[in-house]
Amino acid sequence: YSSSYRVTFGTPADLDNDGLVNDMAIVFDSDSGPSAFLPLHFSTGSFIGLDFLHDGLGIYVSGIVADDFSKDGKTDVAVCGSNIDQTAHSITVFYQNDAKNISFGKIEYSFDKQINKMAVGDFNGDSYPDLAVTFRSSSDEKNIGILLNKSGFYSIDFTLEDVCSTPVNVLKVADVNSDGHEDILVGCGNQNTGTFRVMLGDPENPGKFTPGAQCNVGKHLMGISLADFISDGIEDVALIGEQENKVYILKGLSDGTFDCFNPLDTSLQGYPSSMDVGFFNEDGIWDLVVALEYTDFDLSQEDKRLEVLLGDGQGNVGDGTFTQDHVLLTLPEVGNSSQLSRPVWVYARDFNGDNMTDIVTGTASTVKIKNAMLLFLGQGDCQ
Repeated sequence: YSSSYRVTFGTPADLDNDGLVNDMAIVFDSDSGPSAFLPLHFSTGSFIGLDFLHDGLGIYVSGIVADDFSKDGKTDVAVCGSNIDQTAHSITVFYQNDAKNISFGKIEYSFDKQINKMAVGDFNGDSYPDLAVTFRSSSDEKNIGILLNKSGFYSIDFTLEDVCSTPVNVLKVADVNSDGHEDILVGCGNQNTGTFRVMLGDPENPGKFTPGAQCNVGKHLMGISLADFISDGIEDVALIGEQENKVYILKGLSDGTFDCFNPLDTSLQGYPSSMDVGFFNEDGIWDLVVALEYTDFDLSQEDKRLEVLLGDGQGNVGDGTFTQDHVLLTLPEVGNSSQLSRPVWVYARDFNGDNMTDIVTGTASTVKIKNAMLLFLGQGDCQ
C-alpha cells in the first residue's frame, strides 16, 4: 500500500466494530505539510482506504492509539502532536460517528506541554479508557502525565514526577501483578544507559500509582513487549533500545516484579525501531518480530529489514531464548527508486482470519520517494 508520504505511525484497531482487531489506523507526514490520518478497513483479503483526512490534523503527529473512548461501542482513534513551530500542542480524538460507513468526527484538546507518546488504560476503574503520556520538553521529559477520561480529555489530571533519572521514551499498560489494577511499564534512557520501570496501580487509591520494579538494562529503551516467553504462566518483558542491536528478556516473577539481575539478551542484525510478539511457526512458543531501522548488512542485503526471532525451548515450552537461525524478511522496493525505506513500526496480528499470525509494517524515508504500509501474510512456517 504505497504512498508518497512517510507512513510514520500506525496502530491496529477494530474500526468496523466486528470484534476483530484487524483494521489499521495510520498517519502520514511529509516535509511540506502537517500529518494526515487514514483509517484502513481490512476486507476480502486486503486493506481498503476510507476517508483520507488530509486536513484532519493540522499538526505533526508524535503518537497514535485506538480505543472506544466515548464508550458507545465504536472504536475511536487519538493522535497527539504539535504545530510546525512547536508553539501549540494537542491531542485530537477522532470519534467514530457512523459504524456502518466508518466515518469520524473530531474533537481537539489543547495543552501547554508537548506530548510525545501515549498509552491507553483504565487507571481509575470507571471502565472509560484513560491516557498516560510522555513529554518532549527537557523540563518534563522524566515525567508521565495522566489524563483521566471524564467524557473527554480536557486536561492533565496529575503528573508522575521523575519516574526515571533519564528521559521517558516509551510506555506500555498492563496488569503485571494481577491485582485487577492496570500498571504502567516505562522505558527510559539515553545513549549511555537504559532503565525499565514499573509504576503499579494503587488498589487503595484508584487512578494513582506507586513505584514498582526498576531494572537497569540496555541503552535508550524505546520498545516494550509482554509475553510468556518462559512458558511458566507469568508474563515476561522484552526490551529494545535505540542504537543497540540487542533484545533483552526479563523474566516475570509471581509478585509482578522482574528478574533484573539475569537478563537474557539476543543479538540482532541491526538497530531496532519497533517490535511485537506473535506465534509465527505454530510451535506454541512466543516469537518476536523486530523492525530494523538501520542494519549491519552489506549494501546488497539492506532490504532485509524485518527480523523474526523464533522462540526456543523443548516440548512447546519456551526458555526465554531464541533459535540461532533468525528469519529475515525482505522489504520490496516501492516506487521508482533504489533508495530503501526503513520500517519505523511493526505489528503482529491475524489480519485475514486464517489463524496464522501476519506482520504489518510502515516505512519512512528521509528522501522524497514512495513509502508504504506492507502486509506479510503468515503461512504458519514463518516463511
